[in-house]
Amino acid sequence: MSDTQFDNDVNKLKEELKQPNELTVDTTAAAINALSRDIGEWADRKGFREDWSDADFLDELAIVLRRIGPSGLGSAVPDKLETIAKEHRRLANVCKLMLMVSELSEALEGMRDGGNYDEELGDLAIRLMENAHKNNIPIGDIIMKKVAVNEDRPYKHGRQF
Repeated sequence: MSDTQFDNDVNKLKEELKQPNELTVDTTAAAINALSRDIGEWADRKGFREDWSDADFLDELAIVLRRIGPSGLGSAVPDKLETIAKEHRRLANVCKLMLMVSELSEALEGMRDGGNYDEELGDLAIRLMENAHKNNIPIGDIIMKKVAVNEDRPYKHGRQF
C-alpha cells in the first residue's frame, strides 16, 4: 500500500470517527456492556465478590424481618440492617477502587522496569469492568457518551498535558 493510500485510509477513518453512526456507537457500547457482564459473572464464580454477598445477606435479613411484621423493636432493626448493608457496599467499592489504583501502580512499575505493563493494564480493565457490572453501570454506554463529549472539546481539553 502506498503512503498516499494509507494517508487516505487514515483520513477516511478519522472522518468516520468524527461522525460515528448510531449503529456503530450502539454496537460498540453493547459489546463493552456484554464484556462487563461476562467479567462480572466470572468474578462471581471465582469468589471476587464475597464482600458483596455479606451486604446482600443483610438486605435479605431486613426483608425477612419486615415480612414477619412489627415486633417490640418496630422497624429499627431492619432499617439499621439496610444502613449497614449500604455502608458495607460503599466500603467494598472503595476497596475495589483502590485495587484499580494498585493495578495502575503495577503498570507504572512494569513500564519503568520493562515488566508487564500491558498485562497490568489488562488487570485494570478487568477490575473496572467487574466493578461497573456489580454497580449496574452500563460502562459501554458511559464510555461512548464520554467519547462523544470529548470529541467536542479543544485539543488536550485546553490544557498543557
